[in-house]
Formats: sequence, structure tokens, C-alpha cells
Amino acid sequence: MMSTDYPHGDLSADHSFVAKLRRRADISDRVKRKLLGDNAARFYRE
Repeated sequence: MMSTDYPHGDLSADHSFVAKLRRRADISDRVKRKLLGDNAARFYRE
């Protein structure tokens, strides 16, 4: 999950966060899946 204050943007936000996370070799694919969706789905019971 990521924070947001829609509809205004956060000028300090790193819009390339997801792409950078996917490229990281020091984080397993399993953890990346959790960070990028599985944890939020579990939280919201999806």
C-alpha cells in the first residue's frame, strides 16, 4: 500500500518507485509481490 492525498499530488513522491522496486536484486520476487499488491489485497480481503 502507498499513501496518497488524491486529488492533489505529492511533489516529494517518487513516481518511479514501482519500477525501481521491481529492478532490485536484493529483494525476493515473493516479497516484491507482497509489497506491490498481495499485502493490500489481504488487508482489504480481496
